[in-house]
Amino acid sequence: MAEAVRAGAIVIENGQLHLPTLVAEATPAGLEATEDRLFQQIGTVQLPELIMEMDSQIRFSWTLLGRELHSVSELLALYGGLLAQGTELTVAEVALMIPEISESAIHAVLPLFEDGRVLRQANANVVEFLRRHPVVRHWGEGTTASADAMSVDVSRHLWNARVDPRRRTYGIGLYTHLLDLWGIIYDQPVVLNERQAGVAIEGVVRQTSTLLQRLAVDTHGYTHLGMAVSKLVGFDLCPRLKNLRERRLSVPREMTVPDELLPIMDRSLALETVKRGVISSSA
Repeated sequence: MAEAVRAGAIVIENGQLHLPTLVAEATPAGLEATEDRLFQQIGTVQLPELIMEMDSQIRFSWTLLGRELHSVSELLALYGGLLAQGTELTVAEVALMIPEISESAIHAVLPLFEDGRVLRQANANVVEFLRRHPVVRHWGEGTTASADAMSVDVSRHLWNARVDPRRRTYGIGLYTHLLDLWGIIYDQPVVLNERQAGVAIEGVVRQTSTLLQRLAVDTHGYTHLGMAVSKLVGFDLCPRLKNLRERRLSVPREMTVPDELLPIMDRSLALETVKRGVISSSA
């Protein structure tokens, strides 16, 4: 950290930590012209057409059903169920969007999503389809991800529903891991207003096709124990901390500290006391 201070990556002023303002990268020459040519070649594509084209290549719907589709109506009902489960739309509202499908047909496919393993495998097929395209190599290395929670409105009668402090409505958190290649690789429901370090680590550990080296989280996805556990399982937890300028480093009393870090240091750790506590706890 002292090296980072000397390099100007971190600034310490008046006993507080500061990060320099990020400077936007310059737009590469010819980027806009390339974008225009690319979109001219692709043309206008409707979302349903895109979904069905991907489905034909990765068999997303086959994975969910466990067999080949029997009819177009069955496929539309499956898509309707996914929209009802993945958005705040009700089954009735989705049925109004797809006139060919009734509410009862959408309700009939909802039990397919109760087994999270099937839906997770179907989603993994989508991520693998994404990674096959050479263009994604310009977006990232596939070794870094970010994770955060979003609040979804739910019934107050759910056992894990809590009041969202911002919207003052009952909701549940959906904690999502987003790969640097822009693929969603993991998600899990969480209780609102709780620390999320555990589920952040779990989303990395459960990866089978993606070996993550770094996971970016906010303050809710970070604890001191979480930082230690992430190191033990082989990746770096990279938090963006709230009120960073007020953070201080606690070190053992006898530890030698570089002069650059003295304004933010607290020599308050007694190692003998820590050792006695560990021994008594293990006993």
